[in-house]
Amino acid sequence: MGGVSQVIVYHSIIGCILKGSSEWYTLRSISSKTSALHCWSCSSDATPDCADPLNATEHNKLFHTKACEGTMSPHHYLNEKPVCRKTVQYVSGERRVIRACSVPNPDERDIVDGPCTHLTTASYITIESCHICNTDYCNTATYVSGSWLISVAAMAAAAVGGFSTMSIAI
Repeated sequence: MGGVSQVIVYHSIIGCILKGSSEWYTLRSISSKTSALHCWSCSSDATPDCADPLNATEHNKLFHTKACEGTMSPHHYLNEKPVCRKTVQYVSGERRVIRACSVPNPDERDIVDGPCTHLTTASYITIESCHICNTDYCNTATYVSGSWLISVAAMAAAAVGGFSTMSIAI
């Protein structure tokens, strides 16, 4: 080929082969500009370590996490970015924590880190809380729903005499 180099790129940004003269060289990309979102992926009914608080050891990280890009359904648009989702629900009275990769619902697309929007479930399932986020392993935290927090605050205030009636004489 006389000094002309030929470049063959294979499978996106995994690497390339350079051919110069009669020798072949392989270069692997050190890193890519984009990488898959990684989420915890487990359910406390099958894996007790998935319950709150999450047992986030390196051992569990090895077996209970997923790179989300490759796990999405082909029914979703290609330009949709996955999110990590954590749902706490009661199934026939049993508390279950589910952590997973997910494609956001249309009304969740602008949420970076916050509560999920409506979820449709079967009649025997009650949703306690749902949270989505878009950074690696972000679905570990224990989130408190607003109604639960208000109930606890009201009970605490009542216990310390925070509620009282006041009479005003005119």
